[in-house]
Amino acid sequence: MSFREKLYWARLFVIVLCWGYYFVSLGLAAQGAALDVPAYQGLFFKIAMLSVFLFLGVTATLAAYDRKSARQNEDERDRAIEQHSARISYYVLIVGCFLVLSLLFSGFDGFMTFNVLLAVVVIAELIRASLNLVGYRRGY
Repeated sequence: MSFREKLYWARLFVIVLCWGYYFVSLGLAAQGAALDVPAYQGLFFKIAMLSVFLFLGVTATLAAYDRKSARQNEDERDRAIEQHSARISYYVLIVGCFLVLSLLFSGFDGFMTFNVLLAVVVIAELIRASLNLVGYRRGY
């Protein structure tokens, strides 16, 4: 497994772990009576920082473990895989943004609109990381 493929596995793991927790807890709280918006704003910032530092830690650990592979430059195959996955995830992101715009114009709650936008970004990033992994497995 190449170093870049390990990074995409790490990215997928961090996204699912951190943002999965955020959205599951938000979904469970939204089923209750009243949603504590300031608490979830704080949770958002904590999860965002946790995901950044967790991914940086995993990247540093992987780079320290396999220094030779970490220093290799990106080649044509890596760029082709990244372009393919970015193109598809971009379309998902654009469709999601139009969904969020329609929610804004329909008078949807601002905090929940923000969370829908955040979910769209997370889903697009999940698709991008997953397609990168598929690209490395298929051997583009």
